[in-house]
Amino acid sequence: SKSTELAQSIMDWRDADSIPRPNGAERDAYIKAEKLALPANAPFRTVEELQDVMGMTPEIYQKAAPYLTVLGTGQVNVNTAPVPVLRALPGMTDATLNRILQLRSQGGRINSINDLFPTQGAAGRGGRPLPGQLGGQAVVSALSAIAGVATSQVELTITSRVGPQAPPAKLTAVMNRQGTTARITYKQW
Repeated sequence: SKSTELAQSIMDWRDADSIPRPNGAERDAYIKAEKLALPANAPFRTVEELQDVMGMTPEIYQKAAPYLTVLGTGQVNVNTAPVPVLRALPGMTDATLNRILQLRSQGGRINSINDLFPTQGAAGRGGRPLPGQLGGQAVVSALSAIAGVATSQVELTITSRVGPQAPPAKLTAVMNRQGTTARITYKQW
């Protein structure tokens, strides 16, 4: 399928070798297709670089790009992540997504991934998952590996002009919080 080819081409772009996956694409395929950019065999430097991957279309890129970044730890904050990002998390079902959105709409804060998986049964312990939710420690562990409940990194982008005819100046900075200390770890003018 096209989605498998794109996924494998993305993995081939990022991996350190030049051996293509069965449905992916490495250097030789890009040369044969007369592409202007060749796989970096390294992590993406910018989100825009994804447009050069074999099989990427402008439509797919336009839909995905607002939810992607090359900065950060990769952790997703379930208290603030947009719905499309939440849907992509392991173990996410409509029931779990609805629980997150319900807690948010009530002004509640999710303090632990375990808060998303209440159970039916005696005192909420040892019971079954709620209808429509995947249950068990394996689901909680998989979700906990990629999702959290706090944000420790924020990207700020400031665009300004000196006057109406002046070209815009753009500052992008990444602020990291560790405990009560915040520091800027990345900035680009």
